[in-house]
Amino acid sequence: MRRTLAIGIVVLGLLFVACSEKDSTEPTSSDPMVNIEQALAEIDSGRVQVAIRAITPGRDPVSFEMSGAFAAASGDKTLPIASLQYSDRSGIKPKDSSFISDGERAWVVNDRGTKEVEGEPLASLRGGHDVAGLSAFNPKSWFRGKPTERAGEKIAGEPTSTYSGDVDAVAVIEDVTRVSANLGAFVAEKISDAAREQIRAAAQNATLEVVAGTDDHLLRSVKFAVDITGDLKALGPVLRELAANRIEFDFSMTEINQAVDPPKIPEGAEV
Repeated sequence: MRRTLAIGIVVLGLLFVACSEKDSTEPTSSDPMVNIEQALAEIDSGRVQVAIRAITPGRDPVSFEMSGAFAAASGDKTLPIASLQYSDRSGIKPKDSSFISDGERAWVVNDRGTKEVEGEPLASLRGGHDVAGLSAFNPKSWFRGKPTERAGEKIAGEPTSTYSGDVDAVAVIEDVTRVSANLGAFVAEKISDAAREQIRAAAQNATLEVVAGTDDHLLRSVKFAVDITGDLKALGPVLRELAANRIEFDFSMTEINQAVDPPKIPEGAEV
């Protein structure tokens, strides 16, 4: 969690690990969450907002936010286009940073200045197709049984559906920890079977609302919250910085698959 600049560069590279490996050609399923998961592979660009919060009364909240526009790399040798801003309130000192990529060069910008991404970290970004860590999402595991569907508001002229139901809090928390790790927010390890049982016993009042296109199944938003009971110290090794009385996760995407203009070279970068 205490990211150095070098670690930040490497982690940012994980944002664009190829999620195009997911097969989007399978036939439409009767399970809407399966369709949403398959459609993740069809998202190549957009504007994203992510917020992760771990809240315990009497303590400063732990939080991480990311927002900005991105577009997947157009070829195996090109970089993604991205202008992503990060706000990290997970340590003693708040940290704000940005990741900028114009398709040919990339930079990390923080309070220590502007650092161009080079060498192996740059190579890891080339040809990536993931979009803001979406490969960490496994929507078909989020609900126990088929969720309830209701009509949502139109977004950019497209009809949407909202899904809710009996939440598998452990499955959602696992995905949140993976997203956290991919975005450099928290140090999260793979959750063991024993740890899953600890979380399952401690998780209460879990709520989840998923919004996706009715026709295109493209994910528009995820809103998750869960109360955690019991001994937080015992959950510390399991949830790390997310060990708190309440975990909240908000994700939204707009301007999906629309053209994204390359950002300008950041101030302080060598021309």
